[in-house]
Amino acid sequence: MYIYLLKAHHIIISLFLLIYVIKTFILLTNKKELLQNFSSKIKIPDIAISFLFLVTGILMIWMKENITTFQILKIIIVLSAIPVAIVGFKKSNKLLAILSLLLIIVSYGLGEINKKRIKKAEVSSDIETNPENPSYNKAIHGAALFDANCAYCHGSDGKVVYGTIDLFASKTDKETMKQIIKEGKNAMPSFKAIMDEVEIDALIEHIELMKK
Repeated sequence: MYIYLLKAHHIIISLFLLIYVIKTFILLTNKKELLQNFSSKIKIPDIAISFLFLVTGILMIWMKENITTFQILKIIIVLSAIPVAIVGFKKSNKLLAILSLLLIIVSYGLGEINKKRIKKAEVSSDIETNPENPSYNKAIHGAALFDANCAYCHGSDGKVVYGTIDLFASKTDKETMKQIIKEGKNAMPSFKAIMDEVEIDALIEHIELMKK
């Protein structure tokens, strides 16, 4: 569900920004009558998109275990931008219209930055993580890493949870899997900055065992 919600949120953001850019451009070109006609025609879709923008954003944050400073700041900026935009377009105030558009763009930028600032969840201290230790077990280490960092989206058994692929049915080879873990794909973030080669190899070992 989360992945589908994220995709929907991105589509809504694109529509939201498109409407604001068009309305701001019309206002800046001093075509007040055109702005009134355009605003009148898209009034209901505009309200619906603005509402869905807030609802999907809030739902996504609610589904997360921890709310980051970036997310709080993003909510504050968005909640500030909407009334500024309403007043700006109603009063034909170009500065307020530009300000509201900039606030929306900044909030989107913060969301993208926050998406890249993921943190690795550490495994239990009972798990041996040093491959040079005779008691080290790659599969056990990988399972612990998966439960701590991947199960939220993929499910503890690798089945589909939030629109992710079924790891049991995945035909992805080890090298491609390693590349996806490192660089990310679609809604999945990159883990190369927070997981070393040992951890990634252990994670892949666990995923391969889940396929069997």
